[in-house]
Amino acid sequence: MSRSLDQWIEYIQTLHPRTIDLSLDRVAQVWDRFKPAELPPVIAVAGTNGKGSSVSMLESIYRYAGYRTAAFTSPHLVRFNERLCLDNIPVDDDRLLASFARIEALRGDVSLTFFEFNTLLALDIFCAEKPGVILLEVGLGGRLDAVNIVDNNLALITAIDIDHTAWLGSSREQIGAEKAGIIKAGGLAVLADPEAPRSMVDIAKSRQAVLVQAGIDYQLEAGPQEKCCFSSEQAGLAMFDGFEFEPALQHVYMNSGGVLAAIAMMNSRLPITRAQLRTGLARQKLSGRLQLIKGEPSILLDVSHNEASVLSMLEYIDSLAIEGRIHAVFGALVDKNYGSAYDALKARIDAWYLCDLEGDRGQSAAALGEKLFAQESNFGNGLNAGFYPSPQKAFVQAKQKADARDLIVIFGSFHLVGAIIPTLTS
Repeated sequence: MSRSLDQWIEYIQTLHPRTIDLSLDRVAQVWDRFKPAELPPVIAVAGTNGKGSSVSMLESIYRYAGYRTAAFTSPHLVRFNERLCLDNIPVDDDRLLASFARIEALRGDVSLTFFEFNTLLALDIFCAEKPGVILLEVGLGGRLDAVNIVDNNLALITAIDIDHTAWLGSSREQIGAEKAGIIKAGGLAVLADPEAPRSMVDIAKSRQAVLVQAGIDYQLEAGPQEKCCFSSEQAGLAMFDGFEFEPALQHVYMNSGGVLAAIAMMNSRLPITRAQLRTGLARQKLSGRLQLIKGEPSILLDVSHNEASVLSMLEYIDSLAIEGRIHAVFGALVDKNYGSAYDALKARIDAWYLCDLEGDRGQSAAALGEKLFAQESNFGNGLNAGFYPSPQKAFVQAKQKADARDLIVIFGSFHLVGAIIPTLTS
Protein backbone atom coordinates (compact mmCIF):
# COMPACT_ATOMS: atom_id res chain seq x y z
CA MET A 1 0.00 0.00 0.00
CA SER A 2 1.02 3.60 -0.58
CA ARG A 3 1.70 5.63 2.57
CA SER A 4 2.32 9.30 3.22
CA LEU A 5 5.36 10.36 5.24
CA ASP A 6 3.24 10.85 8.37
CA GLN A 7 1.69 7.41 7.88
CA TRP A 8 5.11 5.80 7.56
CA ILE A 9 6.31 7.52 10.73
CA GLU A 10 3.23 6.34 12.59
CA TYR A 11 3.55 2.83 11.16
CA ILE A 12 7.18 2.22 12.14
CA GLN A 13 6.35 3.11 15.74
CA THR A 14 4.15 -0.01 15.84
CA LEU A 15 6.71 -2.57 14.60
CA HIS A 16 8.29 -3.41 17.94
CA PRO A 17 6.64 -3.94 21.33
CA ARG A 18 9.14 -1.66 23.11
CA THR A 19 10.13 1.90 22.27
CA ILE A 20 13.70 1.27 23.44
CA ASP A 21 15.23 -2.20 23.06
CA LEU A 22 19.00 -1.95 23.08
CA SER A 23 20.34 -4.72 20.87
CA LEU A 24 22.30 -4.94 17.65
CA ASP A 25 21.07 -8.37 16.49
CA ARG A 26 17.87 -7.33 14.75
CA VAL A 27 19.07 -4.12 13.11
CA ALA A 28 22.35 -5.78 12.03
CA GLN A 29 20.38 -8.52 10.24
CA VAL A 30 18.76 -5.93 7.99
CA TRP A 31 21.95 -3.90 7.53
CA ASP A 32 23.76 -7.02 6.32
CA ARG A 33 21.19 -7.33 3.53
CA PHE A 34 22.18 -4.08 1.81
CA LYS A 35 25.41 -2.69 3.23
CA PRO A 36 28.05 -1.88 0.61
CA ALA A 37 31.51 -3.39 0.50
CA GLU A 38 32.99 0.00 1.36
CA LEU A 39 31.70 3.18 2.98
CA PRO A 40 32.99 6.75 2.87
CA PRO A 41 34.83 7.85 6.03
CA VAL A 42 32.47 7.59 9.02
CA ILE A 43 32.64 9.58 12.27
CA ALA A 44 30.34 8.44 15.08
CA VAL A 45 29.55 10.82 17.95
CA ALA A 46 28.35 9.60 21.35
CA GLY A 47 28.04 11.20 24.79
CA THR A 48 25.51 12.59 27.26
CA ASN A 49 25.66 16.25 26.25
CA GLY A 50 27.21 17.94 23.24
CA LYS A 51 26.53 15.33 20.54
CA GLY A 52 24.34 17.56 18.42
CA SER A 53 26.66 20.57 18.55
CA SER A 54 29.68 18.37 17.78
CA VAL A 55 28.01 16.86 14.72
CA SER A 56 26.96 20.35 13.65
CA MET A 57 30.53 21.65 13.91
CA LEU A 58 31.95 18.68 12.02
CA GLU A 59 29.32 19.05 9.31
CA SER A 60 29.95 22.78 8.88
CA ILE A 61 33.74 22.42 8.78
CA TYR A 62 33.77 19.58 6.26
CA ARG A 63 31.13 21.20 4.07
CA TYR A 64 32.96 24.54 3.90
CA ALA A 65 36.13 22.57 3.10
CA GLY A 66 34.41 21.25 -0.02
CA TYR A 67 33.32 17.80 1.11
CA ARG A 68 29.78 16.55 0.55
CA THR A 69 28.37 15.74 3.98
CA ALA A 70 25.73 13.31 5.24
CA ALA A 71 24.54 13.65 8.82
CA PHE A 72 22.15 11.52 10.87
CA THR A 73 20.92 13.11 14.12
CA SER A 74 18.03 12.72 16.52
CA PRO A 75 15.53 13.70 17.65
CA HIS A 76 14.16 16.32 15.28
CA LEU A 77 12.79 19.67 16.38
CA VAL A 78 10.01 20.39 13.87
CA ARG A 79 10.11 17.95 10.94
CA PHE A 80 11.19 14.32 10.76
CA ASN A 81 13.30 15.13 7.68
CA GLU A 82 15.76 17.06 9.89
CA ARG A 83 17.17 13.74 11.09
CA LEU A 84 18.76 12.99 7.70
CA CYS A 85 20.67 15.81 6.02
CA LEU A 86 22.80 15.97 2.87
CA ASP A 87 24.99 19.08 2.78
CA ASN A 88 22.98 20.37 5.74
CA ILE A 89 19.71 20.15 3.79
CA PRO A 90 17.03 17.78 5.10
CA VAL A 91 16.26 14.90 2.74
CA ASP A 92 13.05 15.55 0.83
CA ASP A 93 9.82 13.61 1.30
CA ASP A 94 10.04 11.65 -1.97
CA ARG A 95 13.50 10.33 -1.14
CA LEU A 96 12.34 9.34 2.34
CA LEU A 97 9.24 7.58 1.03
CA ALA A 98 11.29 5.48 -1.40
CA SER A 99 13.72 4.51 1.34
CA PHE A 100 10.93 3.68 3.79
CA ALA A 101 9.58 1.21 1.24
CA ARG A 102 13.02 -0.33 0.62
CA ILE A 103 13.77 -0.88 4.32
CA GLU A 104 10.29 -2.30 4.87
CA ALA A 105 10.85 -4.83 2.08
CA LEU A 106 14.35 -5.69 3.29
CA ARG A 107 13.43 -6.24 6.93
CA GLY A 108 11.01 -9.09 6.19
CA ASP A 109 9.79 -10.35 9.56
CA VAL A 110 12.54 -8.63 11.59
CA SER A 111 11.02 -6.45 14.31
CA LEU A 112 12.61 -2.99 14.48
CA THR A 113 12.24 -0.11 16.91
CA PHE A 114 11.50 3.39 15.63
CA PHE A 115 15.15 4.47 16.05
CA GLU A 116 16.50 1.30 14.43
CA PHE A 117 14.32 1.84 11.36
CA ASN A 118 15.46 5.47 11.20
CA THR A 119 19.11 4.42 11.36
CA LEU A 120 18.67 2.01 8.46
CA LEU A 121 16.76 4.67 6.56
CA ALA A 122 19.72 7.04 6.90
CA LEU A 123 22.24 4.40 5.89
CA ASP A 124 20.20 3.41 2.85
CA ILE A 125 20.09 6.99 1.58
CA PHE A 126 23.70 7.79 2.49
CA CYS A 127 25.01 4.65 0.77
CA ALA A 128 23.22 5.66 -2.42
CA GLU A 129 24.52 9.23 -2.28
CA LYS A 130 28.17 8.31 -1.52
CA PRO A 131 29.06 11.55 0.26
CA GLY A 132 32.58 12.58 1.20
CA VAL A 133 31.98 11.95 4.90
CA ILE A 134 29.20 10.39 6.99
CA LEU A 135 28.45 11.77 10.47
CA LEU A 136 26.37 9.58 12.77
CA GLU A 137 24.99 10.79 16.09
CA VAL A 138 24.56 7.88 18.49
CA GLY A 139 21.13 7.74 20.07
CA LEU A 140 20.72 6.70 23.68
CA GLY A 141 23.86 4.77 24.53
CA GLY A 142 26.68 3.43 22.42
CA ARG A 143 27.59 -0.24 22.74
CA LEU A 144 24.11 -1.49 21.84
CA ASP A 145 22.85 1.56 19.97
CA ALA A 146 21.70 0.94 16.39
CA VAL A 147 24.35 3.32 15.02
CA ASN A 148 27.02 0.93 16.29
CA ILE A 149 26.30 -1.54 13.47
CA VAL A 150 28.54 0.68 11.33
CA ASP A 151 32.31 0.31 11.51
CA ASN A 152 33.22 3.93 12.12
CA ASN A 153 36.68 5.30 11.34
CA LEU A 154 36.65 7.58 14.36
CA ALA A 155 34.63 7.61 17.58
CA LEU A 156 34.18 11.03 19.19
CA ILE A 157 32.75 10.90 22.72
CA THR A 158 31.61 14.14 24.33
CA ALA A 159 30.74 14.96 27.96
CA ILE A 160 29.56 12.12 30.19
CA ASP A 161 26.93 12.69 32.83
CA ILE A 162 24.12 10.85 34.61
CA ASP A 163 21.18 10.26 32.26
CA HIS A 164 19.09 7.33 30.97
CA THR A 165 20.02 5.35 34.08
CA ALA A 166 17.38 2.68 33.46
CA TRP A 167 19.32 1.57 30.36
CA LEU A 168 22.92 2.71 30.86
CA GLY A 169 23.67 2.43 34.57
CA SER A 170 23.66 4.77 37.56
CA SER A 171 27.31 5.94 37.62
CA ARG A 172 29.57 7.83 35.22
CA GLU A 173 31.83 4.78 35.02
CA GLN A 174 28.95 2.53 33.92
CA ILE A 175 27.54 5.09 31.50
CA GLY A 176 31.00 5.84 30.12
CA ALA A 177 31.58 2.14 29.43
CA GLU A 178 28.36 1.98 27.42
CA LYS A 179 29.26 5.11 25.42
CA ALA A 180 32.78 3.78 24.77
CA GLY A 181 31.23 0.75 23.10
CA ILE A 182 31.39 2.64 19.78
CA ILE A 183 35.21 2.57 19.83
CA LYS A 184 36.37 0.06 17.22
CA ALA A 185 39.33 -2.31 17.46
CA GLY A 186 42.38 -0.53 16.07
CA GLY A 187 40.28 2.54 15.29
CA LEU A 188 40.59 6.21 16.21
CA ALA A 189 38.99 7.63 19.36
CA VAL A 190 38.68 11.08 20.93
CA LEU A 191 37.47 11.61 24.51
CA ALA A 192 36.44 15.27 24.69
CA ASP A 193 35.52 15.18 28.40
CA PRO A 194 38.60 16.26 30.40
CA GLU A 195 37.26 14.13 33.25
CA ALA A 196 36.46 11.10 31.12
CA PRO A 197 35.59 7.99 33.19
CA ARG A 198 38.44 5.50 33.53
CA SER A 199 36.21 2.80 32.03
CA MET A 200 36.33 4.58 28.67
CA VAL A 201 40.11 4.75 28.65
CA ASP A 202 40.36 1.08 29.59
CA ILE A 203 38.05 0.04 26.76
CA ALA A 204 39.95 2.11 24.21
CA LYS A 205 43.26 0.60 25.30
CA SER A 206 41.87 -2.95 25.37
CA ARG A 207 40.83 -2.48 21.74
CA GLN A 208 44.21 -1.02 20.82
CA ALA A 209 42.55 2.12 19.54
CA VAL A 210 44.56 5.26 18.80
CA LEU A 211 43.30 7.34 21.73
CA VAL A 212 43.35 11.11 22.21
CA GLN A 213 42.14 12.68 25.47
CA ALA A 214 41.20 16.24 26.38
CA GLY A 215 43.53 17.69 28.99
CA ILE A 216 46.20 15.07 28.27
CA ASP A 217 46.87 15.03 24.54
CA TYR A 218 45.47 18.47 23.80
CA GLN A 219 44.43 21.59 25.68
CA LEU A 220 41.67 24.09 24.99
CA GLU A 221 41.95 27.42 26.75
CA ALA A 222 39.79 30.51 26.79
CA GLY A 223 41.49 33.54 25.31
CA PRO A 224 40.66 37.25 25.05
CA GLN A 225 37.41 38.44 23.45
CA GLU A 226 35.69 35.05 23.78
CA LYS A 227 38.30 33.30 21.65
CA CYS A 228 39.51 29.74 22.24
CA CYS A 229 43.00 28.39 21.67
CA PHE A 230 43.73 24.75 20.82
CA SER A 231 47.19 23.50 21.69
CA SER A 232 48.94 20.15 21.34
CA GLU A 233 52.45 18.90 20.76
CA GLN A 234 51.32 15.36 19.96
CA ALA A 235 52.04 14.03 16.51
CA GLY A 236 48.84 14.10 14.51
CA LEU A 237 47.36 16.98 16.49
CA ALA A 238 50.22 19.48 16.29
CA MET A 239 48.95 20.69 12.90
CA PHE A 240 46.41 22.78 14.83
CA ASP A 241 48.73 23.76 17.70
CA GLY A 242 48.15 27.41 18.59
CA PHE A 243 44.97 27.63 16.52
CA GLU A 244 42.79 30.48 17.83
CA PHE A 245 39.14 30.73 16.90
CA GLU A 246 35.82 32.12 18.01
CA PRO A 247 33.13 29.40 17.88
CA ALA A 248 29.76 30.42 16.46
CA LEU A 249 28.13 28.83 19.52
CA GLN A 250 29.93 30.09 22.62
CA HIS A 251 28.55 27.33 24.87
CA VAL A 252 30.25 24.53 22.90
CA TYR A 253 33.66 25.39 24.33
CA MET A 254 34.61 21.87 25.46
CA ASN A 255 33.04 20.20 22.42
CA SER A 256 35.03 22.28 19.95
CA GLY A 257 38.29 20.82 21.30
CA GLY A 258 37.09 17.29 20.60
CA VAL A 259 35.99 18.31 17.11
CA LEU A 260 39.38 19.82 16.30
CA ALA A 261 41.16 16.72 17.59
CA ALA A 262 38.88 14.48 15.50
CA ILE A 263 39.51 16.51 12.33
CA ALA A 264 43.25 16.42 12.91
CA MET A 265 43.19 12.63 13.37
CA MET A 266 41.18 12.19 10.15
CA ASN A 267 43.38 14.57 8.17
CA SER A 268 45.11 11.87 6.13
CA ARG A 269 41.73 10.90 4.61
CA LEU A 270 39.94 14.24 4.86
CA PRO A 271 42.52 17.05 4.61
CA ILE A 272 41.49 20.38 6.15
CA THR A 273 43.37 23.70 6.22
CA ARG A 274 43.29 26.17 9.10
CA ALA A 275 41.40 28.67 6.95
CA GLN A 276 38.70 26.11 6.14
CA LEU A 277 38.52 25.15 9.80
CA ARG A 278 38.02 28.75 10.89
CA THR A 279 35.32 29.35 8.26
CA GLY A 280 33.40 26.21 9.17
CA LEU A 281 33.44 27.01 12.89
CA ALA A 282 32.36 30.61 12.33
CA ARG A 283 29.42 29.69 10.08
CA GLN A 284 27.99 26.85 12.12
CA LYS A 285 24.28 27.13 12.91
CA LEU A 286 22.26 24.91 15.21
CA SER A 287 18.63 25.52 16.11
CA GLY A 288 17.42 25.05 19.65
CA ARG A 289 20.81 25.03 21.40
CA LEU A 290 21.15 28.24 23.39
CA GLN A 291 19.54 29.99 20.45
CA LEU A 292 19.04 33.61 21.45
CA ILE A 293 16.46 35.66 19.58
CA LYS A 294 16.98 39.28 20.58
CA GLY A 295 13.89 41.41 20.96
CA GLU A 296 11.59 43.04 23.45
CA PRO A 297 11.50 40.66 25.23
CA SER A 298 14.36 38.43 24.10
CA ILE A 299 13.74 34.69 23.74
CA LEU A 300 16.17 31.87 24.48
CA LEU A 301 15.56 28.37 23.10
CA ASP A 302 17.49 25.44 24.56
CA VAL A 303 16.86 21.70 24.45
CA SER A 304 18.69 21.17 27.77
CA HIS A 305 17.06 18.11 29.32
CA ASN A 306 19.31 16.94 32.14
CA GLU A 307 21.14 18.41 35.12
CA ALA A 308 24.44 19.23 33.42
CA SER A 309 22.89 20.88 30.37
CA VAL A 310 20.50 22.98 32.48
CA LEU A 311 23.36 24.23 34.66
CA SER A 312 25.25 25.15 31.48
CA MET A 313 22.18 27.02 30.24
CA LEU A 314 21.94 28.98 33.49
CA GLU A 315 25.60 29.94 33.19
CA TYR A 316 24.89 31.28 29.71
CA ILE A 317 21.87 33.23 30.97
CA ASP A 318 24.03 34.84 33.65
CA SER A 319 26.45 35.98 30.94
CA LEU A 320 23.61 37.84 29.19
CA ALA A 321 23.17 40.22 32.17
CA ILE A 322 19.40 40.47 31.71
CA GLU A 323 18.07 43.71 33.20
CA GLY A 324 14.51 42.49 33.65
CA ARG A 325 12.88 39.29 34.86
CA ILE A 326 13.36 35.74 33.60
CA HIS A 327 10.28 33.80 32.51
CA ALA A 328 10.61 30.03 32.03
CA VAL A 329 8.44 27.95 29.71
CA PHE A 330 9.34 24.48 30.95
CA GLY A 331 8.26 20.91 30.27
CA ALA A 332 10.08 17.65 30.94
CA LEU A 333 9.75 13.96 30.14
CA VAL A 334 8.85 11.77 33.09
CA ASP A 335 12.19 9.91 33.23
CA LYS A 336 14.35 13.04 33.43
CA ASN A 337 16.19 13.84 36.67
CA TYR A 338 17.40 17.41 37.05
CA GLY A 339 18.99 16.90 40.48
CA SER A 340 20.64 20.03 41.87
CA ALA A 341 19.60 21.99 38.78
CA TYR A 342 16.12 22.40 40.30
CA ASP A 343 17.50 24.52 43.12
CA ALA A 344 19.64 26.54 40.74
CA LEU A 345 16.63 27.13 38.48
CA LYS A 346 14.42 28.31 41.34
CA ALA A 347 17.09 30.78 42.38
CA ARG A 348 17.18 32.37 38.90
CA ILE A 349 13.67 32.07 37.43
CA ASP A 350 11.10 34.73 38.33
CA ALA A 351 7.98 33.26 36.68
CA TRP A 352 7.14 29.71 35.61
CA TYR A 353 4.91 28.49 32.79
CA LEU A 354 4.84 24.71 33.15
CA CYS A 355 3.33 22.73 30.28
CA ASP A 356 2.09 19.22 29.58
CA LEU A 357 4.16 17.04 27.24
CA GLU A 358 2.46 14.25 25.33
CA GLY A 359 3.73 10.80 24.35
CA ASP A 360 4.74 7.61 26.11
CA ARG A 361 7.29 9.43 28.25
CA GLY A 362 5.31 12.63 28.55
CA GLN A 363 4.53 14.32 31.84
CA SER A 364 1.81 16.68 32.98
CA ALA A 365 2.58 20.20 34.12
CA ALA A 366 1.02 19.41 37.50
CA ALA A 367 3.30 16.39 38.03
CA LEU A 368 6.33 18.45 37.01
CA GLY A 369 5.27 21.17 39.42
CA GLU A 370 5.12 18.70 42.28
CA LYS A 371 8.74 17.71 41.59
CA LEU A 372 9.98 21.22 41.06
CA PHE A 373 8.31 22.74 44.11
CA ALA A 374 7.97 19.68 46.35
CA GLN A 375 9.70 21.41 49.25
CA GLU A 376 7.92 24.75 48.90
CA SER A 377 5.40 25.39 51.66
CA ASN A 378 3.45 27.83 49.48
CA PHE A 379 3.24 25.54 46.44
CA GLY A 380 0.07 26.38 44.51
CA ASN A 381 -0.34 29.63 46.42
CA GLY A 382 2.33 32.31 46.48
CA LEU A 383 4.62 30.91 43.80
CA ASN A 384 4.55 32.64 40.45
CA ALA A 385 3.77 29.46 38.51
CA GLY A 386 1.05 28.41 36.11
CA PHE A 387 0.11 25.10 34.48
CA TYR A 388 -0.77 24.87 30.78
CA PRO A 389 -2.02 22.03 28.54
CA SER A 390 0.52 22.68 25.76
CA PRO A 391 3.86 24.42 25.14
CA GLN A 392 2.17 26.86 22.77
CA LYS A 393 -0.34 28.04 25.37
CA ALA A 394 2.37 28.40 28.00
CA PHE A 395 4.41 30.52 25.58
CA VAL A 396 1.44 32.76 24.77
CA GLN A 397 1.02 33.52 28.48
CA ALA A 398 4.72 34.19 28.92
CA LYS A 399 4.72 36.69 26.03
CA GLN A 400 1.70 38.47 27.49
CA LYS A 401 3.30 38.87 30.90
CA ALA A 402 6.89 39.64 29.90
CA ASP A 403 8.19 43.21 29.65
CA ALA A 404 10.57 44.56 27.03
CA ARG A 405 13.70 44.06 29.18
CA ASP A 406 12.75 40.52 30.22
CA LEU A 407 13.97 37.16 28.92
CA ILE A 408 11.71 34.23 28.06
CA VAL A 409 13.65 30.97 28.24
CA ILE A 410 12.06 27.91 26.62
CA PHE A 411 13.71 24.65 27.66
CA GLY A 412 13.39 21.10 28.96
CA SER A 413 12.77 18.94 25.90
CA PHE A 414 13.12 18.70 22.13
CA HIS A 415 9.33 18.18 22.09
CA LEU A 416 8.75 21.52 23.80
CA VAL A 417 11.23 23.61 21.82
CA GLY A 418 10.13 21.98 18.57
CA ALA A 419 6.50 22.84 19.30
CA ILE A 420 7.28 26.53 19.82
CA ILE A 421 9.74 27.18 16.97
CA PRO A 422 6.98 27.29 14.27
CA THR A 423 5.10 29.96 16.27
CA LEU A 424 8.15 32.23 16.13
CA THR A 425 8.10 32.37 12.32
CA SER A 426 4.35 32.29 11.72
